[in-house]
Amino acid sequence: PLQVAGFPVHTVTVKRAVKVVNEAAGAVFDEESRHGWISSRLAHRRQLPNIDSKQSFVMSLAKNT
Repeated sequence: PLQVAGFPVHTVTVKRAVKVVNEAAGAVFDEESRHGWISSRLAHRRQLPNIDSKQSFVMSLAKNT
């Protein structure tokens, strides 16, 4: 029988990726448009500040004012 290596499929990262792909499938129709939609969504998320704690949230607010 075929032996397939175990991949983590129930992680938060995988669940986020599945959510983005499902949103893209509902928003656009062809494969190239879907790829562009996903790429632009991920690029936008990289531009947002990463807030890990209350202190980093307060610091990000202070930078914007």
